[in-house]
Amino acid sequence: MNSAPMLTDEQFRPGGVLFYRVDDYSATSYFYLDKPTHNLPSLQPIDIRTYNLKTIN
Repeated sequence: MNSAPMLTDEQFRPGGVLFYRVDDYSATSYFYLDKPTHNLPSLQPIDIRTYNLKTIN
């Protein structure tokens, strides 16, 4: 595995650096409705959706 370059390296564009972690995974799913109404259930309250969600300090 290659080591990460220093943040002061001239290869980085001025204004920002993108950093991709190898242990960070996420997924997104999109779908499109065929009309402006739906019969989908409402989202659950945030305390239920985030129950037992672990944070990394």
